[in-house]
Amino acid sequence: MAGCSYLKSVAAVFFAAVCAYLGAWLFPSLSERFQALPVLTAAETHIGLEGIALRHELSLDPSGDSAFLPGDGERIPAASFLWRSAGGESFLSGKSAIFMRGCDGFEHLSPPQDEKLSMAGLIEYLSSAPRENPGQARLVEGFYWYYAALAPAAAPEIAEGSHYLKFEGFEEYTKALLVSREPGSEGQALLFRLRLGDPACLELRKCRAELLISDPMT
Repeated sequence: MAGCSYLKSVAAVFFAAVCAYLGAWLFPSLSERFQALPVLTAAETHIGLEGIALRHELSLDPSGDSAFLPGDGERIPAASFLWRSAGGESFLSGKSAIFMRGCDGFEHLSPPQDEKLSMAGLIEYLSSAPRENPGQARLVEGFYWYYAALAPAAAPEIAEGSHYLKFEGFEEYTKALLVSREPGSEGQALLFRLRLGDPACLELRKCRAELLISDPMT
């Protein structure tokens, strides 16, 4: 019995020594292998969109004394005096707005009140025509504008939330919030809300944009 116990002890010591030796040989190799693995980064998807810019706009035809008109792209507070007509009537802004010179005839198109865009509504927006004699200037009221766009049917499902848009002719992406999405046979009807900022964006109307989607790999 004593000899058997001794043999078991020797076998245990020998087994531990073998494990230690194998571990010393394997672990450096495994460590190097894990360090060599590439760091997984976000997969970026770019989707081309066809859309139209929608804003709360008021077209203007300044007359008479227009010496008080703001500069192009200047924000003015509510109840700001803009001009006095030849008849002595004063024109005041109704809301806080950005003053822009020039109109394109689409100022009558307003964003959906409930921030919900259907495919039929999008098609109506995109097929709309400008009005004649649109005006000489406009007020872009509020602090946001919208981009209603069609994503192609082959595009992946686009989730509501924060995204980035690069409009045709622009070098940089602009942060945009997707507030409405409706799928259809033609693709996806999308409605983005953007903060009023760069006056150059207020010159956009029917335009293309590139949507950047960041899809973190898990």
